[in-house]
Amino acid sequence: MIETELCTFSTEACRIAARNGVTRVELCASPYEGGTTPSAAAIRAARRIEGLQLSVMIRPRGGDFLYTDEEFEQMLEEVRFARACGADCVVAGLLTPDGRIDEHR
Repeated sequence: MIETELCTFSTEACRIAARNGVTRVELCASPYEGGTTPSAAAIRAARRIEGLQLSVMIRPRGGDFLYTDEEFEQMLEEVRFARACGADCVVAGLLTPDGRIDEHR
């Protein structure tokens, strides 16, 4: 069986997903920006839903995936924050100016 992950933008969506047999969700905020890091309250509320593996989007802003050093440091702090709030894992995307995956950071 192929494991799938459902992208959600609210804890209510996480609850609905769990009631319908979804076992893995990615929690994000700001759908109109393409997804950003959710709040501590949202992460903690989603964590309390039984039976869900919780991934958390780490993205300080909408727009492109080219991050300054300051934004990258913020992202590292958000990883620690998400883990402290109960995330099982985090999801992030970083690109280089030429559009390649930023494997260095």
